[in-house]
Amino acid sequence: MAFHQADYRPANYIQNVQGFRFANVEIDIPSREVRVAGRPQNCPPKAFELLLLLCQAPRTTIARAALLDALWPGGQVISDEALTQAVFRARNALGEHAGLLGTVRGVGVRLNTPVMAVQAKSAVPETLRALPRLQDAAEADPVESVLAGQVRRRTWVPWSIAVAVVLAMLLVALLRPTVPSTAETVSGLVDEGYGLMAEDVLASKPDTVSMIADALQNDARGERQRAMTLLEATHADDPTTPIPALFLALWTGAGAGGDLVRSHDWLAQAGERIGDSGDLYLKLFLDYIAAEGSGTPQDVIRTAGALLDLRPGAWRMHAARAHLMEFMGMREAALREIEQVKVDSLSDRKIALTIADRASMGNVDGAQAILDRLGPASDPLQYTFISGRVAWSRGDFDAAHQYFQDAADQAYKLARLDVFWRSLVFAASIDAANGRDTAAIARLERARSISDEASIDREIDISLFLAQLHKAAGRNEEARVELERALDHNTEDVPKDILTVAYLTALRMRPGNADQHPDFANAAADALWRAQIDLQNNDLGAARAALNKARYNGAFQGRLADEARWLELQLGEPVTAEQPLDPPYSPLSRVVLRREIRLAMEERGGDPGTNRP
Repeated sequence: MAFHQADYRPANYIQNVQGFRFANVEIDIPSREVRVAGRPQNCPPKAFELLLLLCQAPRTTIARAALLDALWPGGQVISDEALTQAVFRARNALGEHAGLLGTVRGVGVRLNTPVMAVQAKSAVPETLRALPRLQDAAEADPVESVLAGQVRRRTWVPWSIAVAVVLAMLLVALLRPTVPSTAETVSGLVDEGYGLMAEDVLASKPDTVSMIADALQNDARGERQRAMTLLEATHADDPTTPIPALFLALWTGAGAGGDLVRSHDWLAQAGERIGDSGDLYLKLFLDYIAAEGSGTPQDVIRTAGALLDLRPGAWRMHAARAHLMEFMGMREAALREIEQVKVDSLSDRKIALTIADRASMGNVDGAQAILDRLGPASDPLQYTFISGRVAWSRGDFDAAHQYFQDAADQAYKLARLDVFWRSLVFAASIDAANGRDTAAIARLERARSISDEASIDREIDISLFLAQLHKAAGRNEEARVELERALDHNTEDVPKDILTVAYLTALRMRPGNADQHPDFANAAADALWRAQIDLQNNDLGAARAALNKARYNGAFQGRLADEARWLELQLGEPVTAEQPLDPPYSPLSRVVLRREIRLAMEERGGDPGTNRP
């Protein structure tokens, strides 16, 4: 019997239901299993409960607020991110059918397929009848939204729904298998990448170690926001452990545009909890994070090395040292460092990316050999994506483009939005470098369709990319809209490096319309800004002096190199050789500027080089 909205009778219909079926997916209520093509899938409790609720109202968009009430009853304050992560994990469990679970931005979630109810041989316990009628809940949203994407607070729920939800969740608790306490099951190594041991956690609650381990696993799968939410909750729950605050300090301060104020606050809280514990690992980790936040690259390399002396297996410290060595131009040393990371599987996103780093830092054949040894069976998606990165480093951009297209298709089906975004933007970069602007715009627009899952710097990068592509095609109004979109962000929340690129791009695209001089923290960026202003005022001598100052401050060695090369071109100077965009770090929008420089050099009879990102 098909299970449609018109047939929905929760009080009567569900009493003899053992589960649901759609496509080749089975949801078994007694065993709490999700099976795809007969194979059990990993489906966390909240994701399972979400699927169970959606199956009762297929092809119906259920308000996010109603789902929050149903999944987290009791009036507690729940972040909207919690539901986003439940949707994400439910899609993962559905595998190739992830696309059936759809979201309507700003409205809710729906299961876009007919559902069959599986009749039980004997009645399901009476409490299951009490599952809430989500169709009614969706029509009468009982939640006050403070701001989209921020914390939502339940203010009232009709008493019948509240009672039903409580009874339903009691059934869920009865069906959930008993798990031994963390103290009985967790010991020794908590996270190999950071060398974190259970005794370093200084936990006072039995679940703290497993909560931290889960958070680090989420980050390894590309779900950093979910990991941070879990760590914040663990920090509040356990007053003695410094580990959540340490990682929150590390992640909030990550990159040149990190939020250093928040990072320093978390670091101070971690320091208070470490106190005089005598744990050398914690003190060295604290030093490392402090260096990441406000130290020099040499400080990070030194402190990461000290951690490796204590915990030689902490491969993330090798990766951190390698990335900074590469940034400083020490590519041979960076390669030696990254080659110390042993890769036995592709299942951890970060460790899999060290294969691509090998290729970017000069050992393409070695990276390919690791991929060949592991094979696609280890993780088909990661294999495809890393193959694209290796092909990029080899200079085989046709192959890289095909790999990224395939990776994007796989990632979408598996709800791996991190890989989906990167694959689309990398493929778009290759399209743009070769003048395939229509295809590039389509991929960038598709990548932006999941911008609620992406960081703000990626969102700005896409807008800058699109603005320049529209400008190149003479679509000035579209270019203006995209440029304003890139600049229309609260500067306190925007990473400084991408904000710098946005200001310089806007100044280049809108000559004569300079806004107030930004307060650049980077001396090279400040000098490039002054050079552009002087150029627009036709003061070529001052422009050349400012460009030389930018050169002295390292503008040609970093991510602003193409802005500096463009100024050389405008001033009639020899244009510095283009540096490989490998690793393909953001801003990838500079691909369009690189293409403009090449075309101008070709028109002037120079050697434009190859069409590569």
